[in-house]
Amino acid sequence: MNHIIFSSGGTASLSVADWVKEQNPNDNIVMYFTDTLWEHPDCYRVLREGSDKLQLPLLTHSMGLNPIQLMFEKKMVYNSMIGDCSKILKMRVGMDFLKRGKLPAVGYWRNEQFLKEADFITDATLYFGIGFDEMHRETAISKNWAPFKVVFPLIENNIWKEEVLAKYEIKKPELYKLGFSHNNCHGRCVKAGQGHYKLLKEQLPDVFEKIMEQEFHLKMYVSAYRYITKGNDPKDKTPIPDEDKIPLHVQ
Repeated sequence: MNHIIFSSGGTASLSVADWVKEQNPNDNIVMYFTDTLWEHPDCYRVLREGSDKLQLPLLTHSMGLNPIQLMFEKKMVYNSMIGDCSKILKMRVGMDFLKRGKLPAVGYWRNEQFLKEADFITDATLYFGIGFDEMHRETAISKNWAPFKVVFPLIENNIWKEEVLAKYEIKKPELYKLGFSHNNCHGRCVKAGQGHYKLLKEQLPDVFEKIMEQEFHLKMYVSAYRYITKGNDPKDKTPIPDEDKIPLHVQ
């Protein structure tokens, strides 16, 4: 039997990996990480330690772009209402590989020697670290990954995420120590709200300043592109309006 755990570097997916291994000790199990190339260095440490101490193979795939580079390519500034970086950099990478056999730009193994069978995709069960607080995502995830069987062990088995760190003597992720609720994107998720970015400014001021600088240049680039192509690019649905049509309070 094949089992693929979608791993993110957080305690939730680590707990799922531990549960799957306990339930299926003789089966073919793979930890699968789709990298946005925008993670905190400590996130990779947790993934490496998890693979080493659980003695499970870890496969990392990436499109080769981070969210800022993706925004430049799409000529769009993501925000709390608009942003498909997770869909493109994580979900699409995984679907292209698992459903269509398409290899991404970047791919490498850690502890490949723990792989029991070369074919770990056929009839695989997919596992996600979705907890009770994210139960609203359960139906959509299952539908998107059909015909694969999808399982959510945290919801179905009342697993306590914190116990896995002590069990394998893995240090708590740094972002958790700083008060962040997840260990993704170095605390700078483009869809996060004001409270999240307030925490980022307080705890990681250098990261906050850098993302402000990047967003400034990105906004200039996007505005310039739309001005130059206004009326000439059929793909541009929101061109820059004529100056005399801009309300006075925004000029």
